[in-house]
Amino acid sequence: MVSWNFPRRATVRLFAALLGVVAPLGLEPARAEPQSCPFDAGMVADQPHLLPHFAARLAEGGPVRVVTLGSSSTAGSGASSVDHSYPARLGEQLSQAFPANRVEVINSGVNGQNTEEMVARLFHDAIEENADLVIWQTGTNDAVSRIDPETFREHLERGIAWVREAGIDLILMDPQFYPGLRSQPVYERYVDVMRETAARFAVPLFPRYEMMRHWATLSPPPVVLADDRFHLNDDGYACLAEQVAAMIVRAVREGQGR
Repeated sequence: MVSWNFPRRATVRLFAALLGVVAPLGLEPARAEPQSCPFDAGMVADQPHLLPHFAARLAEGGPVRVVTLGSSSTAGSGASSVDHSYPARLGEQLSQAFPANRVEVINSGVNGQNTEEMVARLFHDAIEENADLVIWQTGTNDAVSRIDPETFREHLERGIAWVREAGIDLILMDPQFYPGLRSQPVYERYVDVMRETAARFAVPLFPRYEMMRHWATLSPPPVVLADDRFHLNDDGYACLAEQVAAMIVRAVREGQGR
């Protein structure tokens, strides 16, 4: 079962003005046909895969609740409908992977939010929801708004601490890769901060940035971007959900010694 928290803020659309965007690389808008989901498994091979609470809840046979905290790419901007957002597709994937358990994925994406704003609603949206696992997608809007990277780091650390104090497992998801950025080094600083923070606290990090950058190197590139040439389309969100689910399944199996 998937619960929906519909966006309450306008999507940030001044990406070109704030970071400087050149013409996109000819990626096509959303389409109905399924496509392959290219991904280099080595991108997550060295990640810590520690989801002890989530794995234990599954082993008990009880229901599990996943909260996907994030901004517009969690809410589903670019998808043809909310049923094609990544949290919805993730719910389908996890239900198939763990058929003995009732899996609930709550979409807690709010368009345009930065990390500080997400931390402000962590208690209500995740802790009070009795989440077993939080998947926290963030960083893009901090980069767009040019929030100081060290301030960004402090917000991340505070959020991680709160989630851990509540006994909830956590996966971080870093910013998306956008091929048209002129200011790539500026943007990548926020990606680096997330990597460094995840490593410091031994938090699993889903490398969305590297996955999407890998897609951009393929010839022809997969058709994964929506009409705005920034958010994912239905195929892109399906692929993202598939790979996040695979990361979770691997963590559970490792935690259960399988």
